[in-house]
Amino acid sequence: MAPAKDEPTSAHGLTTRTELVGVIKSLGEKVMSGVTYGFENAVAQMKVANSRLELSTKESWC
Repeated sequence: MAPAKDEPTSAHGLTTRTELVGVIKSLGEKVMSGVTYGFENAVAQMKVANSRLELSTKESWC
């Protein structure tokens, strides 16, 4: 099957919906992993920059 005009390279060669869903799931997991890493890195930097303060990352609604 020929690739569509604006088809991303990650979709080249996929022939079934199951394959596409698998690729989408994998990419989503990679994005989530990157976001988690970035957040944890930002928290670590804030702790270093504000070592005299106690930083809480837990939600508090009250």
